[in-house]
Amino acid sequence: MDRDCIYLILFFLRVATKARVGKNCLITPEVVIGTKHTFDNVPTIGDNVEIALRAKIIGKVFIGNNVVIAPNLVVVKDIPDNCVVSGIPAKIIKKDGIKVNSN
Repeated sequence: MDRDCIYLILFFLRVATKARVGKNCLITPEVVIGTKHTFDNVPTIGDNVEIALRAKIIGKVFIGNNVVIAPNLVVVKDIPDNCVVSGIPAKIIKKDGIKVNSN
């Protein structure tokens, strides 16, 4: 985990040992950044990522740069740069500042 990140650890934060978190990230309470079955299947999180309350990022997924992860969601697939994601499972709702049609 990068020391240029802000971790708001008021209650609980779980980060897998080998997970990678980029620079200038904001991680709020009760977030899980975890593995899926083995300790090598860990997330990689890019720079300038905001991870909201109770979000879960599970398995070998890549979160791009400049991503906003909404509260209470589950990320199990890669998220490209410059996106806002929401839902269970997480879906892109905005890309490069433009709303994405979820149909």
